[in-house]
Amino acid sequence: MVPVPSIRIKPLRRADRRLSRRKKSSKNYVKAKHMLARLYSRIYNRRKDFLHKLSAEYIQVDMISSS
Repeated sequence: MVPVPSIRIKPLRRADRRLSRRKKSSKNYVKAKHMLARLYSRIYNRRKDFLHKLSAEYIQVDMISSS
């Protein structure tokens, strides 16, 4: 069985809070926004990878049981 990916909430909250405290359109705001986007991107990729591995495992099990 494929292990379910853990999503750490604390760094996400910290990055969101950091973004909210920055002055809009400043250089630090852009950097904080980029960091938050990276975190969301990593979560998206983790979930996508998990689903891909899980569906591949289901197909493998189905092919074994049907033959």
